[in-house]
Amino acid sequence: MPRNSFTLRSACCIDHDLLKAFDDELRSVVSSICNVSLTDDQWLQASLPVHNDGLGLRRVSLLASSAFLATAAGTRQLQDHILHRTHQTHDDMYDRCLAARVSSGIALPEDSNTHRQRIWDKAVVQSEYDQLLSKYTDPYHRARPLTAAAPHSGDWLHALPISACGLHVEDSAI
Repeated sequence: MPRNSFTLRSACCIDHDLLKAFDDELRSVVSSICNVSLTDDQWLQASLPVHNDGLGLRRVSLLASSAFLATAAGTRQLQDHILHRTHQTHDDMYDRCLAARVSSGIALPEDSNTHRQRIWDKAVVQSEYDQLLSKYTDPYHRARPLTAAAPHSGDWLHALPISACGLHVEDSAI
């Protein structure tokens, strides 16, 4: 995962075929481990962050633009200093990545903290969550994603399963 994160942060690899292949492999592994076949809606929900109704199994195809744009924005001054640039120049890779993000309909962050990946990712996550929520018109089915996105509903996913402390769940309970 660290190598994957490094690649996403250091190269604009939006819409690369291998990102989709990696996501498909991750979905296949999760399905195999859980012994279930995940529908598209279930996979969409599982790939959301824990605090947004998901399991935190983030899809790299969605993280690619946020990771690269945050790193590029955060290192811009350092790049200028290292390269001895005294005037503002355009970064073609950054501009291309930004244009791809805009063309996909994902909003740009308005916050001044554009060096933080979470700021860039917030719009992506919100778009995915809205897409998931729009698929459910029945109040019964809408209740599940709404309650799963409630504060502290996913805290159990952050607990370490230490059996000596009684922090494990039996297979039958899962």
